[in-house]
Amino acid sequence: MNLDHALRELARQMMHRDVFPSCLPNHWDETDTDLAKPLAVAKEQVAGLLRSMTEDEIRAMAANMTWFWGHRVGPEAVHQGDPAAIDICVKGYIVDQVRQTFDPLEDALRPAADQADEVGKAFPELSGQFDEDGLLHLGPGLEPTSGAVFYGDWALQYSQFLRRHYTSRPNQEFLCRLSEAADPPSRLGVRVAIDRRRVMRGEDYRMFREADYWYGPKFSIEKLDDPRAAGRTVHSRSPEPDPGLDLEFPLMRTEFLLYMQDGRRAIEFEELVPEQEQPRGVVVNRYIHALRDAERHVFTHLDGAARWYRKGDYPGRLDTDIAQGRRLSCGYIKLFRVDGDIPDGTWADLVCYFYRGNELVREYLSGTQAPESSSA
Repeated sequence: MNLDHALRELARQMMHRDVFPSCLPNHWDETDTDLAKPLAVAKEQVAGLLRSMTEDEIRAMAANMTWFWGHRVGPEAVHQGDPAAIDICVKGYIVDQVRQTFDPLEDALRPAADQADEVGKAFPELSGQFDEDGLLHLGPGLEPTSGAVFYGDWALQYSQFLRRHYTSRPNQEFLCRLSEAADPPSRLGVRVAIDRRRVMRGEDYRMFREADYWYGPKFSIEKLDDPRAAGRTVHSRSPEPDPGLDLEFPLMRTEFLLYMQDGRRAIEFEELVPEQEQPRGVVVNRYIHALRDAERHVFTHLDGAARWYRKGDYPGRLDTDIAQGRRLSCGYIKLFRVDGDIPDGTWADLVCYFYRGNELVREYLSGTQAPESSSA
């Protein structure tokens, strides 16, 4: 196995284990895991490369590393064979090389047919549990938690689009509530999108706790049950928001649409984020659709999705509304679905925590701030 092959295999195993490049040094001394073999080969290959390099070549290698690693490399000490200096240089080089190819979101934006289906290969018996949208029915034999869906001795990871900012850890508060909704006593049918590219051993799963806090709305149902309420409402973030809001989640506005559909009240939400915050040639927004029985005053359906637009088309989306803007979308993936009589509080919690970081959804559901605009 050469260095390029070892780095590719290392990145693949990191995907399965949900190990980010910055966390790779925490696994540096593993000996009996799926990461260990490609990592050992990569370490040996890079150490050999350093032995063949001049001090100036080592200095140039360090200069091409990220600052975190590059400034820690001592070219003279590496050239003289100091073990500690070599270890730092090897770590920095491998971490930086893996980081260049480790982009789970970019791969997730490709058509599903072009992505690896490791779950299908490992568990063909689950094929009948997926619906036409690719959502997994959370039925017997599957144990959903806030971080993964456990299946026997294995952990199935949630979709890339159910992660914070689509790149970090899973949206635990939302997934915790979705898991609770899937409990048999709730009598709700719950489905969720999993990342079919990843298969993790249950023993390798690690629970991470997020340091920040997000809370649900003080829910006001009156506007949704008012038969006169219809049309589009827009809530925009202040031009001078709390700095923490834009740091946590950059946002322009959120659009809400109410209308009647086959005798039921239909509700759609779509947030709109700044184009410059997403560097992969597309802009990804979260989307919600729900149905409420207008006679019984109960929600009967809720689903969430991610919708993305090419950057060249996005200004057109910003210039139109939620009803017309969907035609400009170039990609869409359903992320979860709940069917049955959904209690108002459960519905509001799921919506609010799905939109973690978006305070405008809380404002709309609680009626705490006047909208920017509303049209019938």
